[in-house]
Amino acid sequence: MPKLSSIKLIEGPRNFYIIDEDSYVFKDETHDIDVTLNSVTTVHLEHTFMDKFKTCLIYVLPNLKHLILTDTKLPSRTSELHAIFYKRIKRLEVGQYFLQIEKFAKQDYIYFSNLQDLRLTYDFTLNEEELGARPQMIMKILTNVQSLRFLSIYAIPCSGCSRYTPDDIFQPILTGLDRKQIGIYYEIKRTGQYLRFVRKERLEF
Repeated sequence: MPKLSSIKLIEGPRNFYIIDEDSYVFKDETHDIDVTLNSVTTVHLEHTFMDKFKTCLIYVLPNLKHLILTDTKLPSRTSELHAIFYKRIKRLEVGQYFLQIEKFAKQDYIYFSNLQDLRLTYDFTLNEEELGARPQMIMKILTNVQSLRFLSIYAIPCSGCSRYTPDDIFQPILTGLDRKQIGIYYEIKRTGQYLRFVRKERLEF
């Protein structure tokens, strides 16, 4: 088994794991697992439910610190994953899935006690409900996740058109934020297709 630093978990006809580009596969059943991947610190889950890979996340990956979610639902509040692995995560990336970002913003923040780096992805929308909710969610995250040092928002390019720019995504967010309050604790930086909130120092809201 190679020494891996990252692993990608996807869902097929039956639950299975693809580890990087290696062909190593094992089932999502506790009695089938006879390996611990201590070197793996990054997991990418794609188009699935986190609870479906609970066994792997709990027993196979004891040093998991970085989680990438692409159209993947967060675990239920009753899941063992809340208590066991949310406390491990230091960096979280949430792909283009508005409802999951909204759910994250409503979570009990004790589960994110070690989260330092959060990365969100947004696309252009004319949906008024979503446009109004984005700055509210970001404000909740910035004021409630006390360990957070970086929040990055990536603007998805408009495929095949030049009518929309990252500014069309970022400006409604910035307009809806309490920038005076945020500015006490965070620097707001714009670089290309990224909008970043960088904590100035360890101050508490």
